[in-house]
Amino acid sequence: MANEEFSGQLLYEYGDVTDFEFVVGLFSRHEIYGVVHFKNHAVGVVPIDDEGYTWLVGQYRYPLDTYEWEIPEGGCPPGESPAEAAARELEEETGLHAGRIDVLFENISLSNSVSDERASIFVARDLTQKEAQPGESEELQVRRLPLAE
Repeated sequence: MANEEFSGQLLYEYGDVTDFEFVVGLFSRHEIYGVVHFKNHAVGVVPIDDEGYTWLVGQYRYPLDTYEWEIPEGGCPPGESPAEAAARELEEETGLHAGRIDVLFENISLSNSVSDERASIFVARDLTQKEAQPGESEELQVRRLPLAE
């Protein structure tokens, strides 16, 4: 399929996020698309301990206006491998150190109708509990629960 871009403009840029608007030709018609660009690769990690439990991180998410329970996740800046970033995010958010980390999904699209964000998801095993060190802007709760739930 041939797409033709007629115009594009930067709408917003802050930190790791840039928002563009494009007028493109698709299927013989003009469409306006907003594209959110993320500078970092997203990573997430599903920790599983020897008893079959996992951990979720709870925090308020403004875009959804709700408190969400989610796997530990974050950004992987250039120069850091996704596996290293996932292990770092796991330890920062939950205090869990992963002795082993394996790829579950690699380089997947998250919201490909509005964003170019890509992500890799990992499974962490051989866990050791340490102290969590969330970022200054993160107010997190951590919940341990059976993976089967």
